[in-house]
Amino acid sequence: MSTKSEKTGSRKSGGSLIAALMLICVMVTSTLVAQNVARANVIQVKYTGYKPTGVFETELRYFYEVSGVRSYLENMEKQLLEQFKKTLLSQYPDDRKQVDKMIDILSEESLSLDDVIKAYMPVYKKYYTIEELQELNKFYSTDLMQSMVKKNPSIAQELAPIQMELLTDHAEKLKKRLTQALE
Repeated sequence: MSTKSEKTGSRKSGGSLIAALMLICVMVTSTLVAQNVARANVIQVKYTGYKPTGVFETELRYFYEVSGVRSYLENMEKQLLEQFKKTLLSQYPDDRKQVDKMIDILSEESLSLDDVIKAYMPVYKKYYTIEELQELNKFYSTDLMQSMVKKNPSIAQELAPIQMELLTDHAEKLKKRLTQALE
């Protein structure tokens, strides 16, 4: 038969066990509640017009469109051709017809977006999973991101002369310093 002190000791150890189990239950419950609160606090934004395809090339093409990369590349090419034309006309003002013809040919023979995407796709596949591209496409399909994508060309156009001025000033400072250092 067990003595009174043995019963008290087993009650104490049983009580400790129950207290430990209750503490674990409280900790697990509070952790689960905290996770649910964290999930509830995540901002959910609706995206519109995007339907994942599961085809990497299609997702990449959509990314180029929805993120504004395609229009950025087209605008950049157009601006470069215009700048090149101005430069040529300033150097060869009497050869306007030939300069125009050259610019037309350069414009006609520019790389197509298809060629660019096919060439770039292995690099994108190396760094992005299809799931990551799909998440990016969802993100860029939100109203906020589409607003940004639409504003970026205007911002870039207004920033271009400022950037040129900064670079020109910086180049002049560097030229002076390099000239002094090399004398």
